[in-house]
Amino acid sequence: MEPADWIEDMDDQDLILVVDPGDTSGYALFTYDGELYVKNQGDFLHVMEMLQKTLHIKRIVVEDYRLRKGKQAQQTGSRFQAVQVIGALKYYAFLHTIPLDLANVQAKTLGSMYSGVKPPSDHKKSHEIDAYNIGIYWLVANDIIYPPTLKDI
Repeated sequence: MEPADWIEDMDDQDLILVVDPGDTSGYALFTYDGELYVKNQGDFLHVMEMLQKTLHIKRIVVEDYRLRKGKQAQQTGSRFQAVQVIGALKYYAFLHTIPLDLANVQAKTLGSMYSGVKPPSDHKKSHEIDAYNIGIYWLVANDIIYPPTLKDI
């Protein structure tokens, strides 16, 4: 779904943008009551277009990127697109006085456990699901929603 397809249908709800950064970045928009508004993935320009057209973003949550030990050789020659996306989001957040939270890498795994939604085995199609699960984790960690397994305790 392209941003133009859904942007005109937005009401005035405040939204949380969650991003799984990379060459292909996944994103999910949640309302502050924990409802998913939209999820998608695309290249950096797609994500920035969505960000420019979505006026009610009040918080940005982005997965933090760390170069892990033993992965240095694999990253030789990398342009570190994930780091560039994070930097652009930090700058956008600064310009628009929007709080930005960095989520650690475990947020995807824990969010998937909470949501019950597993990413597809094809990594190229997993980014929007990763963003969704990072968002679920953030919503649970901030007491906005409760995971179904803990709801009735």
